[in-house]
Amino acid sequence: MRLRHALLTVLGVLLFLGSGCRLLPAQGAAAGKQDVPTMMPKEADPGWEAVTIKPTDPNDTVSHINIQGRHVMVEGEPLESMLRFAYSVQSGQIVGAPEWMKTERWDVSGVPNVPGLPNLPQFQSMMRKLL
Repeated sequence: MRLRHALLTVLGVLLFLGSGCRLLPAQGAAAGKQDVPTMMPKEADPGWEAVTIKPTDPNDTVSHINIQGRHVMVEGEPLESMLRFAYSVQSGQIVGAPEWMKTERWDVSGVPNVPGLPNLPQFQSMMRKLL
């Protein structure tokens, strides 16, 4: 069971990193020079300073997680995917949920209430607080 949990955690990290998560230079960065983003302190337990949640445009096919500066975006993701990410669980561990949790897609856009970029556990904690 611990091996399965470890594999799920690694898979969650790979999905997070492979889902379009990228760090972009701060606006105004000199040409050819990129600012190194400042990470949140490891002991920080961020929430949301401001966040919006809205249904994804049905014509939009984009689905990714993106962090630009302090702006965190989840685009085109169903609630079930957000739950799996936030709690490091598999689809089979979510039981009795309505079908719309797998099919209706949502956009989340917000800013953490702690300066800096969240690491993966901090971002998962932010998503748990949102859900």
